Amino acid sequence: MDSGSERVYLGIVLRAPAHEGGDRHDPRERLRPQRGRVHPHRIDKGKGTDTGSARKDEEGRVLGASPAGDVLLLLGSNVGGRLRRLREGLDLLAGKVEITRVSRVYAGEPWGMPDQPWFLNLAVRGTCGMSPEDLLAFVKEVEAIAGRKPRGRWGPRELDVDILMMGETVVCEPDLVIPHPRLAFRRFCLVPLAEIAPAAVVPPEGKTVRELLEACRDPLEVFPL
Repeated sequence: MDSGSERVYLGIVLRAPAHEGGDRHDPRERLRPQRGRVHPHRIDKGKGTDTGSARKDEEGRVLGASPAGDVLLLLGSNVGGRLRRLREGLDLLAGKVEITRVSRVYAGEPWGMPDQPWFLNLAVRGTCGMSPEDLLAFVKEVEAIAGRKPRGRWGPRELDVDILMMGETVVCEPDLVIPHPRLAFRRFCLVPLAEIAPAAVVPPEGKTVRELLEACRDPLEVFPL
């Protein structure tokens, strides 16, 4: 994406009119005082990690090197003003997550329950100092403030925020599994994630996001807007 296209894209995603898609509301006041800046497609520099034993590709580049507190999230919406919901989600997340990269917006067929509108999804990379449990509580708060209503599993979502990865952290609890347990099987997750973090290594198997995408057999269609 060239710089001109990126500016237009960010204008759509981050500054879409609040009334887009019908129900207008501005739920961001509670988190706005801590809000950070969004830097889509920026590659972090100067945040070193110990990469002496890290996997490297054929050109010697380190695979999966990430700063402490690295988080990879997926935002999705298929209800109401979908672009507006994504913009609100980014705005709210920036209250406690330093967002460093944002993928393009992708349209994807609904997974698990086909008889519903297509989703718009984007992947986010950032850093934060929260524990996995605190991050889960925060993204649930973001979903609620953005207007998410209780529905059945895999049903329509005003805003869905999934924690895909937190660096090398592995969590297996009844209400939280990291990395996301269905990441390797969902093209709508892997395609935007591969745009911003193709070399990120997914624990515990140690495959990169790019490798998971190449091996993914999910037949559902995903394409960029």
